[in-house]
Amino acid sequence: MDAYDLTPAQQLEVARAYAELVEECMRVFGHDFRIKVADSTPYPRNVGYITWLGDNQVERYGYGTPPGRVDDPYESRSVSDAEFRVLEGKAAHVGGKKVPVGGCSGAAEGILNAGAPSFDGRRTPGRVDALRLQNFMDDVSWSAHKDPGLHVADAAWAECMHHAGYAYFQPLEAVGDPRWAITAKNDHDPPPQGTPAEIQTAVDDHRCRLETNYYGKRQAIYAAYQQKIIDANPRLFADLRILMDTRLRNARQVNSGAPAVRPWD
Repeated sequence: MDAYDLTPAQQLEVARAYAELVEECMRVFGHDFRIKVADSTPYPRNVGYITWLGDNQVERYGYGTPPGRVDDPYESRSVSDAEFRVLEGKAAHVGGKKVPVGGCSGAAEGILNAGAPSFDGRRTPGRVDALRLQNFMDDVSWSAHKDPGLHVADAAWAECMHHAGYAYFQPLEAVGDPRWAITAKNDHDPPPQGTPAEIQTAVDDHRCRLETNYYGKRQAIYAAYQQKIIDANPRLFADLRILMDTRLRNARQVNSGAPAVRPWD
């Protein structure tokens, strides 16, 4: 499904445009609402699906995340009730001004999606449509997760790790080792991070994943399941590709300062 999606760097471009549009809209209704977009290097594609450790600098951080790496381009923030009503369009009017349908968030999505084909023949695609590709990927991951080929990959990895002196049976056990894993049970007093034992384990883990083609096996399994969905919905995925390209094109116009119609003006 990568062929129908934007690259991580392009997704950051869209995220910046979305944030700018929402902030501009919120100011119209009296809110100094800021969305901080992570100015960082995004993870490569499909890191979670193939459990890729190659970009994590395991020899330095072990199973930890290198500084500046994020999955979500938006940094979390609290939202007041008054902000939420305008952001999500839960109020029709504020201060005598009409709130856009869908709120400032929906209006920003409308600008980004303007010009893309409709999925139901009646309207401009909305935020739900923009999330369809990720939803497809998530749905496929549940099916792929049950594939017996993953158990074969785990077994080959485990044998490699056993030769190196470890007693893990699958990679999740190594990542989740209580000597370094932070969980809901210990987050109040987390174990030490980046210890020599963790780093050595992560290095050996990554080596075994490479030597047994663990990453490649997972990638092949997930890709096969994704292809089945694409083959069953060719028109939908063609429209999704157009939608992604449209969002990027419109985002670049916003980011360049090009004038555009704002539904909150």
